[in-house]
Amino acid sequence: MSLGQPTVPEIDGDITVEDMIDELRDRTFVPVLGDGVFHQTRPEGSVVSLSPASGTTLNVGSTVTVTPSRGEPIIVPNVRGMSVDDARAVLADAGLNVGTITEEFDGGIDDGDVAETQPAIGSEAAQGETVTIVVSNAIRVPSVLGRNVGSARTELSDLGFNVDVRQLVSSDSSIVIGQNPSAGSRQRPGGTITLTALP
Repeated sequence: MSLGQPTVPEIDGDITVEDMIDELRDRTFVPVLGDGVFHQTRPEGSVVSLSPASGTTLNVGSTVTVTPSRGEPIIVPNVRGMSVDDARAVLADAGLNVGTITEEFDGGIDDGDVAETQPAIGSEAAQGETVTIVVSNAIRVPSVLGRNVGSARTELSDLGFNVDVRQLVSSDSSIVIGQNPSAGSRQRPGGTITLTALP
């Protein structure tokens, strides 16, 4: 060991984080583990970079940050619009694990199908990383035009909607001539469907 100030070591090949930490300590440095980064060529658990950089002369006891590799990233596949089972299979094929399944409203996706993932679709993830699947809870509004109010109200209520009926005479036998939002649209659970009925 030189009596002069120590220098930050070179990163030799695919040296592991553990071996680099040992080498830094041998040179009287205090190693600190930084956040891992994805790397196309350095395997998971090897060293990507040091800060300060290799070759830098420092005082004894100086801190050197070691940035580990998280390996080559996996791009989270596009599973939007798939059933949960299909999405789970696609994610597994990509090398990812499925964790929690949550739900939120997405007006573009049917109830029970995948709206998004966390990490997001198209983002980088590590091999074996756990992905949360977010499914849509949007409900597609059925057409109740031409039905009597009682039948229409029952169907819409059973789907989880609130029903507001506009009619001249309060009667379950009145015929529905209009509905808003329109049939086929996707709405939030608990949303209100307004029916117009005659007489």
